[in-house]
Amino acid sequence: MDAKAYFVSKDHVKIYGLDLIGKPPRSGGDTYNASDAIDNKIFFGGWVHAPISISHDRRVDFSNKYSHIHVFNADEQEVRLLWSETGGYRDTWVGEVSNILYDPVGQRLLVSRADGSTNLGVYSVTLDGKSERLSDRPSLKGTLLWDLACFDISMGFEGFRGIQCLDLVEGRWFQRIPGDLSRISVDGGSVTRAGVGVMASMYNRIFVFVRGGLIIWEPWEKEGEDLYFLRLFDFPSTDYGPLRTSYTHLGGGILVPFNTYPHGILRASDEKLLEIARRLNSPPAPTLLTYIAPPTIRILCPLGARITSLESLGDKIVLGANTQPNLGGGDANHLDTGDRSLLILSTDTLMRGCGGSIAISMRGLDIGTTRWGGIPVSSLSRASLTIYASKDNELRVYEYEASLPPRMLSTEKHLIRGGKNTLDLKAYRGVVSFELREMDGDAKIHIDLTP
Repeated sequence: MDAKAYFVSKDHVKIYGLDLIGKPPRSGGDTYNASDAIDNKIFFGGWVHAPISISHDRRVDFSNKYSHIHVFNADEQEVRLLWSETGGYRDTWVGEVSNILYDPVGQRLLVSRADGSTNLGVYSVTLDGKSERLSDRPSLKGTLLWDLACFDISMGFEGFRGIQCLDLVEGRWFQRIPGDLSRISVDGGSVTRAGVGVMASMYNRIFVFVRGGLIIWEPWEKEGEDLYFLRLFDFPSTDYGPLRTSYTHLGGGILVPFNTYPHGILRASDEKLLEIARRLNSPPAPTLLTYIAPPTIRILCPLGARITSLESLGDKIVLGANTQPNLGGGDANHLDTGDRSLLILSTDTLMRGCGGSIAISMRGLDIGTTRWGGIPVSSLSRASLTIYASKDNELRVYEYEASLPPRMLSTEKHLIRGGKNTLDLKAYRGVVSFELREMDGDAKIHIDLTP
């Protein structure tokens, strides 16, 4: 990454090279879209290597990796460094800034930090740069709901573990931790690697978008009966999901991308990592720009490798795009990767849908006997599932809807014969997920959708 921030107005572009931190050459910036705007000021944060150092074995040296928060004054067109922190160690780093949430009561920034080795949790950063840890539970994202500032609780690669909220008036924290996520799964299936992508509030609820679907919190319900997991575009063994992106409110609903290729691996040091690389580097479907307005979920537009950000601007939607995935510290490159661009769509065109058919392709080896899918079929004109099976089997179809609260509708079983089997998914409504009774590692599975 080029470690640059671009501030674009109607007749002016300002480029800031993060030169208030460390020394050149710098690399990094923000891979989580951590920003908030208050009056004429934009607060933005993330991480930067300053200077970048790559070892002889092409691994990143984290000694000079900084987490940071800057403030841009739009009236004066000036950038000021508000806060920064570094660990100074080769193989570990302090928690990155992954979300900035302005506290209108305390007039401070509430900062999420989960990606790192130390200094994780929710932090308060005053407008003059003083920081204090408020919660030691790692968090990637946060949002406001009434007088509450709510954040996820995320634990490493396993992802979502609960919700933690701060009452901004009373200064009181409380948590909702469901334990085994299968207990809150609408279709009853297991939930794995539910990495948090974005977090939003609407309909008097909190929506946490994760790999595999979304989690809905209904705050007025009794604890233990207030959380739901809705499986949506869950393709096991891949990182397909609403990761390393952002969302925007549109027409009273939420517009969010489910990215096909958020993470990748270039160099595999052993056979285990090689198999992980093959799965991450084999996207099952295009990125799907999705509109959530319960109980309706609509696929609006199929797109490429990943949408890194999006924003509503008048009657336009601006999408930031990249042709390459995010890479880890073991895949350091001296040159930047990916062609990045801005795609500007009219809101009217987008809400009518971009058109075009959508193909989804999975291997039986990747699916196994876990529950998968979560295809919103109600708003599609055509939808079919084809399984090229190597043996006789049984397919279970779970039908549910994204109502508030979500609810299960039906479960059906279909006999699968060795060979080609096609199922019309328009026979169902709402959302459908699937499960094979027996493992068929040689099976080839295809879903064809027409919005």
